[in-house]
Amino acid sequence: MAFVSTRRTLRSTAAILDEIFADSDSGDSDESDDDFGVDAGAESDVEDSNDESPAQSESESEAPPPPAKKSKPEEPSFIWKDDTFVPAKFAFTGDPGINPDVISTLPDEATPLDYFSIFMNDEVIDIIVRETNKYAKQYIDSATLLPHSRVHKWYPTTAPEMKLFLGIALMMGLVRKPSIEFYWTETDLYLTPAFTKIMTRNRFSLLLKFLHFSDNASKPEGDDRDRLYKIREIYDLLTESFQAAYEPGEHVVIDEGMIRWFGRGFRTYLPSKRAKYGMKAYKLCDESGYTYKFQLYTGKSELADDQIQGLPGLVMNLMDGLLERGRVLYMDNYYNSPTLALMLHKRETHVVGTLRMNRKGLPKDLTKQKLKRGDLVFRTCPPITVFVWHDKRDVNFITTLHDASMATVPGKVDRLTGQPVEKPAAVIEYNRYMGAVDTSDQMVLLNSSVRKTLKWTKKLFFHLLDLAATNAYVLYAKNTKQIKHFRFAKQLCSELVSSVTSDPAVIRPGRAGRITSESLQRLEFRSSSHWPVTIPATRKQETPRRECVVCKEHKAGKTGKRWKTGESRKRVQTRYVCDGCADRPALCITPCFKAYHTQRHY
Repeated sequence: MAFVSTRRTLRSTAAILDEIFADSDSGDSDESDDDFGVDAGAESDVEDSNDESPAQSESESEAPPPPAKKSKPEEPSFIWKDDTFVPAKFAFTGDPGINPDVISTLPDEATPLDYFSIFMNDEVIDIIVRETNKYAKQYIDSATLLPHSRVHKWYPTTAPEMKLFLGIALMMGLVRKPSIEFYWTETDLYLTPAFTKIMTRNRFSLLLKFLHFSDNASKPEGDDRDRLYKIREIYDLLTESFQAAYEPGEHVVIDEGMIRWFGRGFRTYLPSKRAKYGMKAYKLCDESGYTYKFQLYTGKSELADDQIQGLPGLVMNLMDGLLERGRVLYMDNYYNSPTLALMLHKRETHVVGTLRMNRKGLPKDLTKQKLKRGDLVFRTCPPITVFVWHDKRDVNFITTLHDASMATVPGKVDRLTGQPVEKPAAVIEYNRYMGAVDTSDQMVLLNSSVRKTLKWTKKLFFHLLDLAATNAYVLYAKNTKQIKHFRFAKQLCSELVSSVTSDPAVIRPGRAGRITSESLQRLEFRSSSHWPVTIPATRKQETPRRECVVCKEHKAGKTGKRWKTGESRKRVQTRYVCDGCADRPALCITPCFKAYHTQRHY
């Protein structure tokens, strides 16, 4: 008797169709069998009922293996109570501050440029120079240039010139103008002679046009290619140097940052940020505003299949290298959940932050509470405390560091009652540290070198350049000298430019008539109309002369003039008059012309 297995096997559509067509070609096939798990034409007896038929084993071996499922964090069950408990605080065992290996490479009196070179080092500059020259050659070889195109004047750039280019880009962040052309204008009202002296406008425009970070000839193929391949090498070098140079302190913050961008690529919308449209990046900063980790959002998860996915995986990836040292992580409600809080607590890291009440595992009764201002309800599931506090509206919070107790806000008094203002201790701590990412964004805006461009790679690079300058300032203030950020930025630009312009091969060549800082004094009186002109000829005299009004006043007794005792009589007749004065007075070129226009009593 023929044996038919009752166990169904998941198989691909292609394998099933092949089997159907194979059976239709065979005259002995059994058309009444609908079970795709076995071969319908198999009529052999089976000795062992636990063994599968040969046709079944062969078909199963040919079927492709099912795709590996990405691991998800296990959803633990939470039992919430209204019992108060005081969570135990982990001891902080980190070693915050600048990496000693980095300090050993700095000179005794390190300058802002020395700290900036920690990130924007020679390796990064060499890559940019190499790829920029390569892209320029590819463009010139493939493009049809117009006769008067400035591209005809292109010549390969060098590392010193690229440093000068970056210095000018940072200077543009300090001296804001609406367009690049305004930096090279010769109009008196908008003149900025430093730019014209350092580099020509056309050369800067060419460097900006051909600025490149990867080889177009080695473009990866496939749908799963790296979306950051056009800037990956520079991106990795800079972001890794941020981590290698400094270790954050006990309190760290994760939040989103936005790079204003309206073009194609990675544009997202984030209404809570100043730049609502742009490229979104996840940043991990400490309380000083130092950006320790920077991860651009590319629209898909970049985590391996064996790693935790979703927001918990993102947070754990950003915290990699900082866990198990007793740190406190502050996040907003976009990231927080009881599951993530428990995962981080197991890695000896506290969590403090706002919370969305639709997260899995939260007590449902908290959302139904009707609270008045100042009221607070909480639930605990050690080590997690979740509470809702009503201020102007309900504030949902989660913490593994605090209980639900209230504390006095330092230096804040209620205007109506005169009593000290009280808030939950977790809220006070959150307000104190959560602004670290916003602090970093504000410092970046001080000398932002980001220019309008159609290429997202340039937009991202200039943002990383600004981050490098900001991180350099934080390290300088912590390790060398506490100064104003604006003063640091000015010194950095000055040192970056002056370190390069001493090279004769880089400095802009002189040219007659070019406006420079040395020529400004001779052009001081360009708008004046008081200039000496010759007296026009008459019919009687070809070279008429008139008496100088200054010399006339100095005549002794109005009959002659002596400048000093013992000197002979000076000439009082002159061929020149002032063209700008209403009465066109006759004046000697020297010294009368100057005396007449600068002295009240000449």
